[in-house]
Amino acid sequence: MNLHYFKSDEDFCTVERMQTIPLTEGDAVFVLGFPMGLVSQGRKDAIVRTGSIARVQDLYAGASQTMILDAFGFPGNSGGPVIIRPELLSLDRWGKANDSSMLIGIAQSYIPYEEVAISAQTRETRVVFHSNSGLTLAAPVDHIVDTIQAWLTRNPGSDSVKPEGNP
Repeated sequence: MNLHYFKSDEDFCTVERMQTIPLTEGDAVFVLGFPMGLVSQGRKDAIVRTGSIARVQDLYAGASQTMILDAFGFPGNSGGPVIIRPELLSLDRWGKANDSSMLIGIAQSYIPYEEVAISAQTRETRVVFHSNSGLTLAAPVDHIVDTIQAWLTRNPGSDSVKPEGNP
């Protein structure tokens, strides 16, 4: 059995490092997961979807704790890794393309689009239709690191489960 995982500081990208590279809107990502009903029970391989960073400037400015991806997410994708995809070209104003693949976060949830049907007679909401907008919220790697650190703080002596090279 082949096991692959992110095992060193070089394999993941904090918000600070994302800004330094720089990663920005339009940069390509892979979103991995096990969307419910789309993977048969006998299969253990993740579904890989492609997308792009749709909004990251709010995260950089501290106005948001998440980034928005232009990638379809479904129930079952939550917690799945978001990996920056290496590219030869960049839409970035500096013209520098990212040439490595790194974990930048985890899928959190899709952003629903809501359409409200209002009664012509009473002017009250009759029905609200929800559909998948094709946008996904993603938490940055920093949240993963903070969660691990909090767990280690609450469970002293458990650092033996900490992968080598990770903070």
